[in-house]
Amino acid sequence: MAGKSESKGNAPSQGPEEDVDLEFYELRDEALKRWAIKSSVKIHFVVWAVINTFLVVLNLFVVNLQVTGLGDFWAFWTLCGWGFGLYVHATVWFTLNVKDLSKKVFLIHVFMGVGLIPFLAAVNLLTTPTYQWFWWVLVGELALIVLHYYITFISTSKQVEQAILREMNHLRQQKKRKD
Repeated sequence: MAGKSESKGNAPSQGPEEDVDLEFYELRDEALKRWAIKSSVKIHFVVWAVINTFLVVLNLFVVNLQVTGLGDFWAFWTLCGWGFGLYVHATVWFTLNVKDLSKKVFLIHVFMGVGLIPFLAAVNLLTTPTYQWFWWVLVGELALIVLHYYITFISTSKQVEQAILREMNHLRQQKKRKD
């Protein structure tokens, strides 16, 4: 074949032109995915803002909050529900450049936990302000984040290093037996 050289296994290797084309398309594919995620966050934010502005205005016109109190501010639930969905999209965007999967998963868990606390605090203060239970959730969430960090980055890395050292010793012993 002209322009292609043979390599091990009789499979043709790609010539310089194919390498450039492949690199271009791989880069283009990655850029398209990143653009789609960023655009998704922006579009969802605009939709969230427009619809929830309408719902808040509707809620304020339909219910006289000065008479009934904040308990009838039902638009809060749509703000929070959709807002948390938007927050999930933004978390994916914020972790785009993190290539280490363990670190990415840890950051996503941290973002989700941190994003959930203000919502639960608002629910608590709107529904049962005399008993502030959300502090227990905050303490529990912080404990879980610390535990997640320890398992992901401290204990696991020691175990991995120990396993690698065991395998290296095994390979050395095999090599000695052959010699």
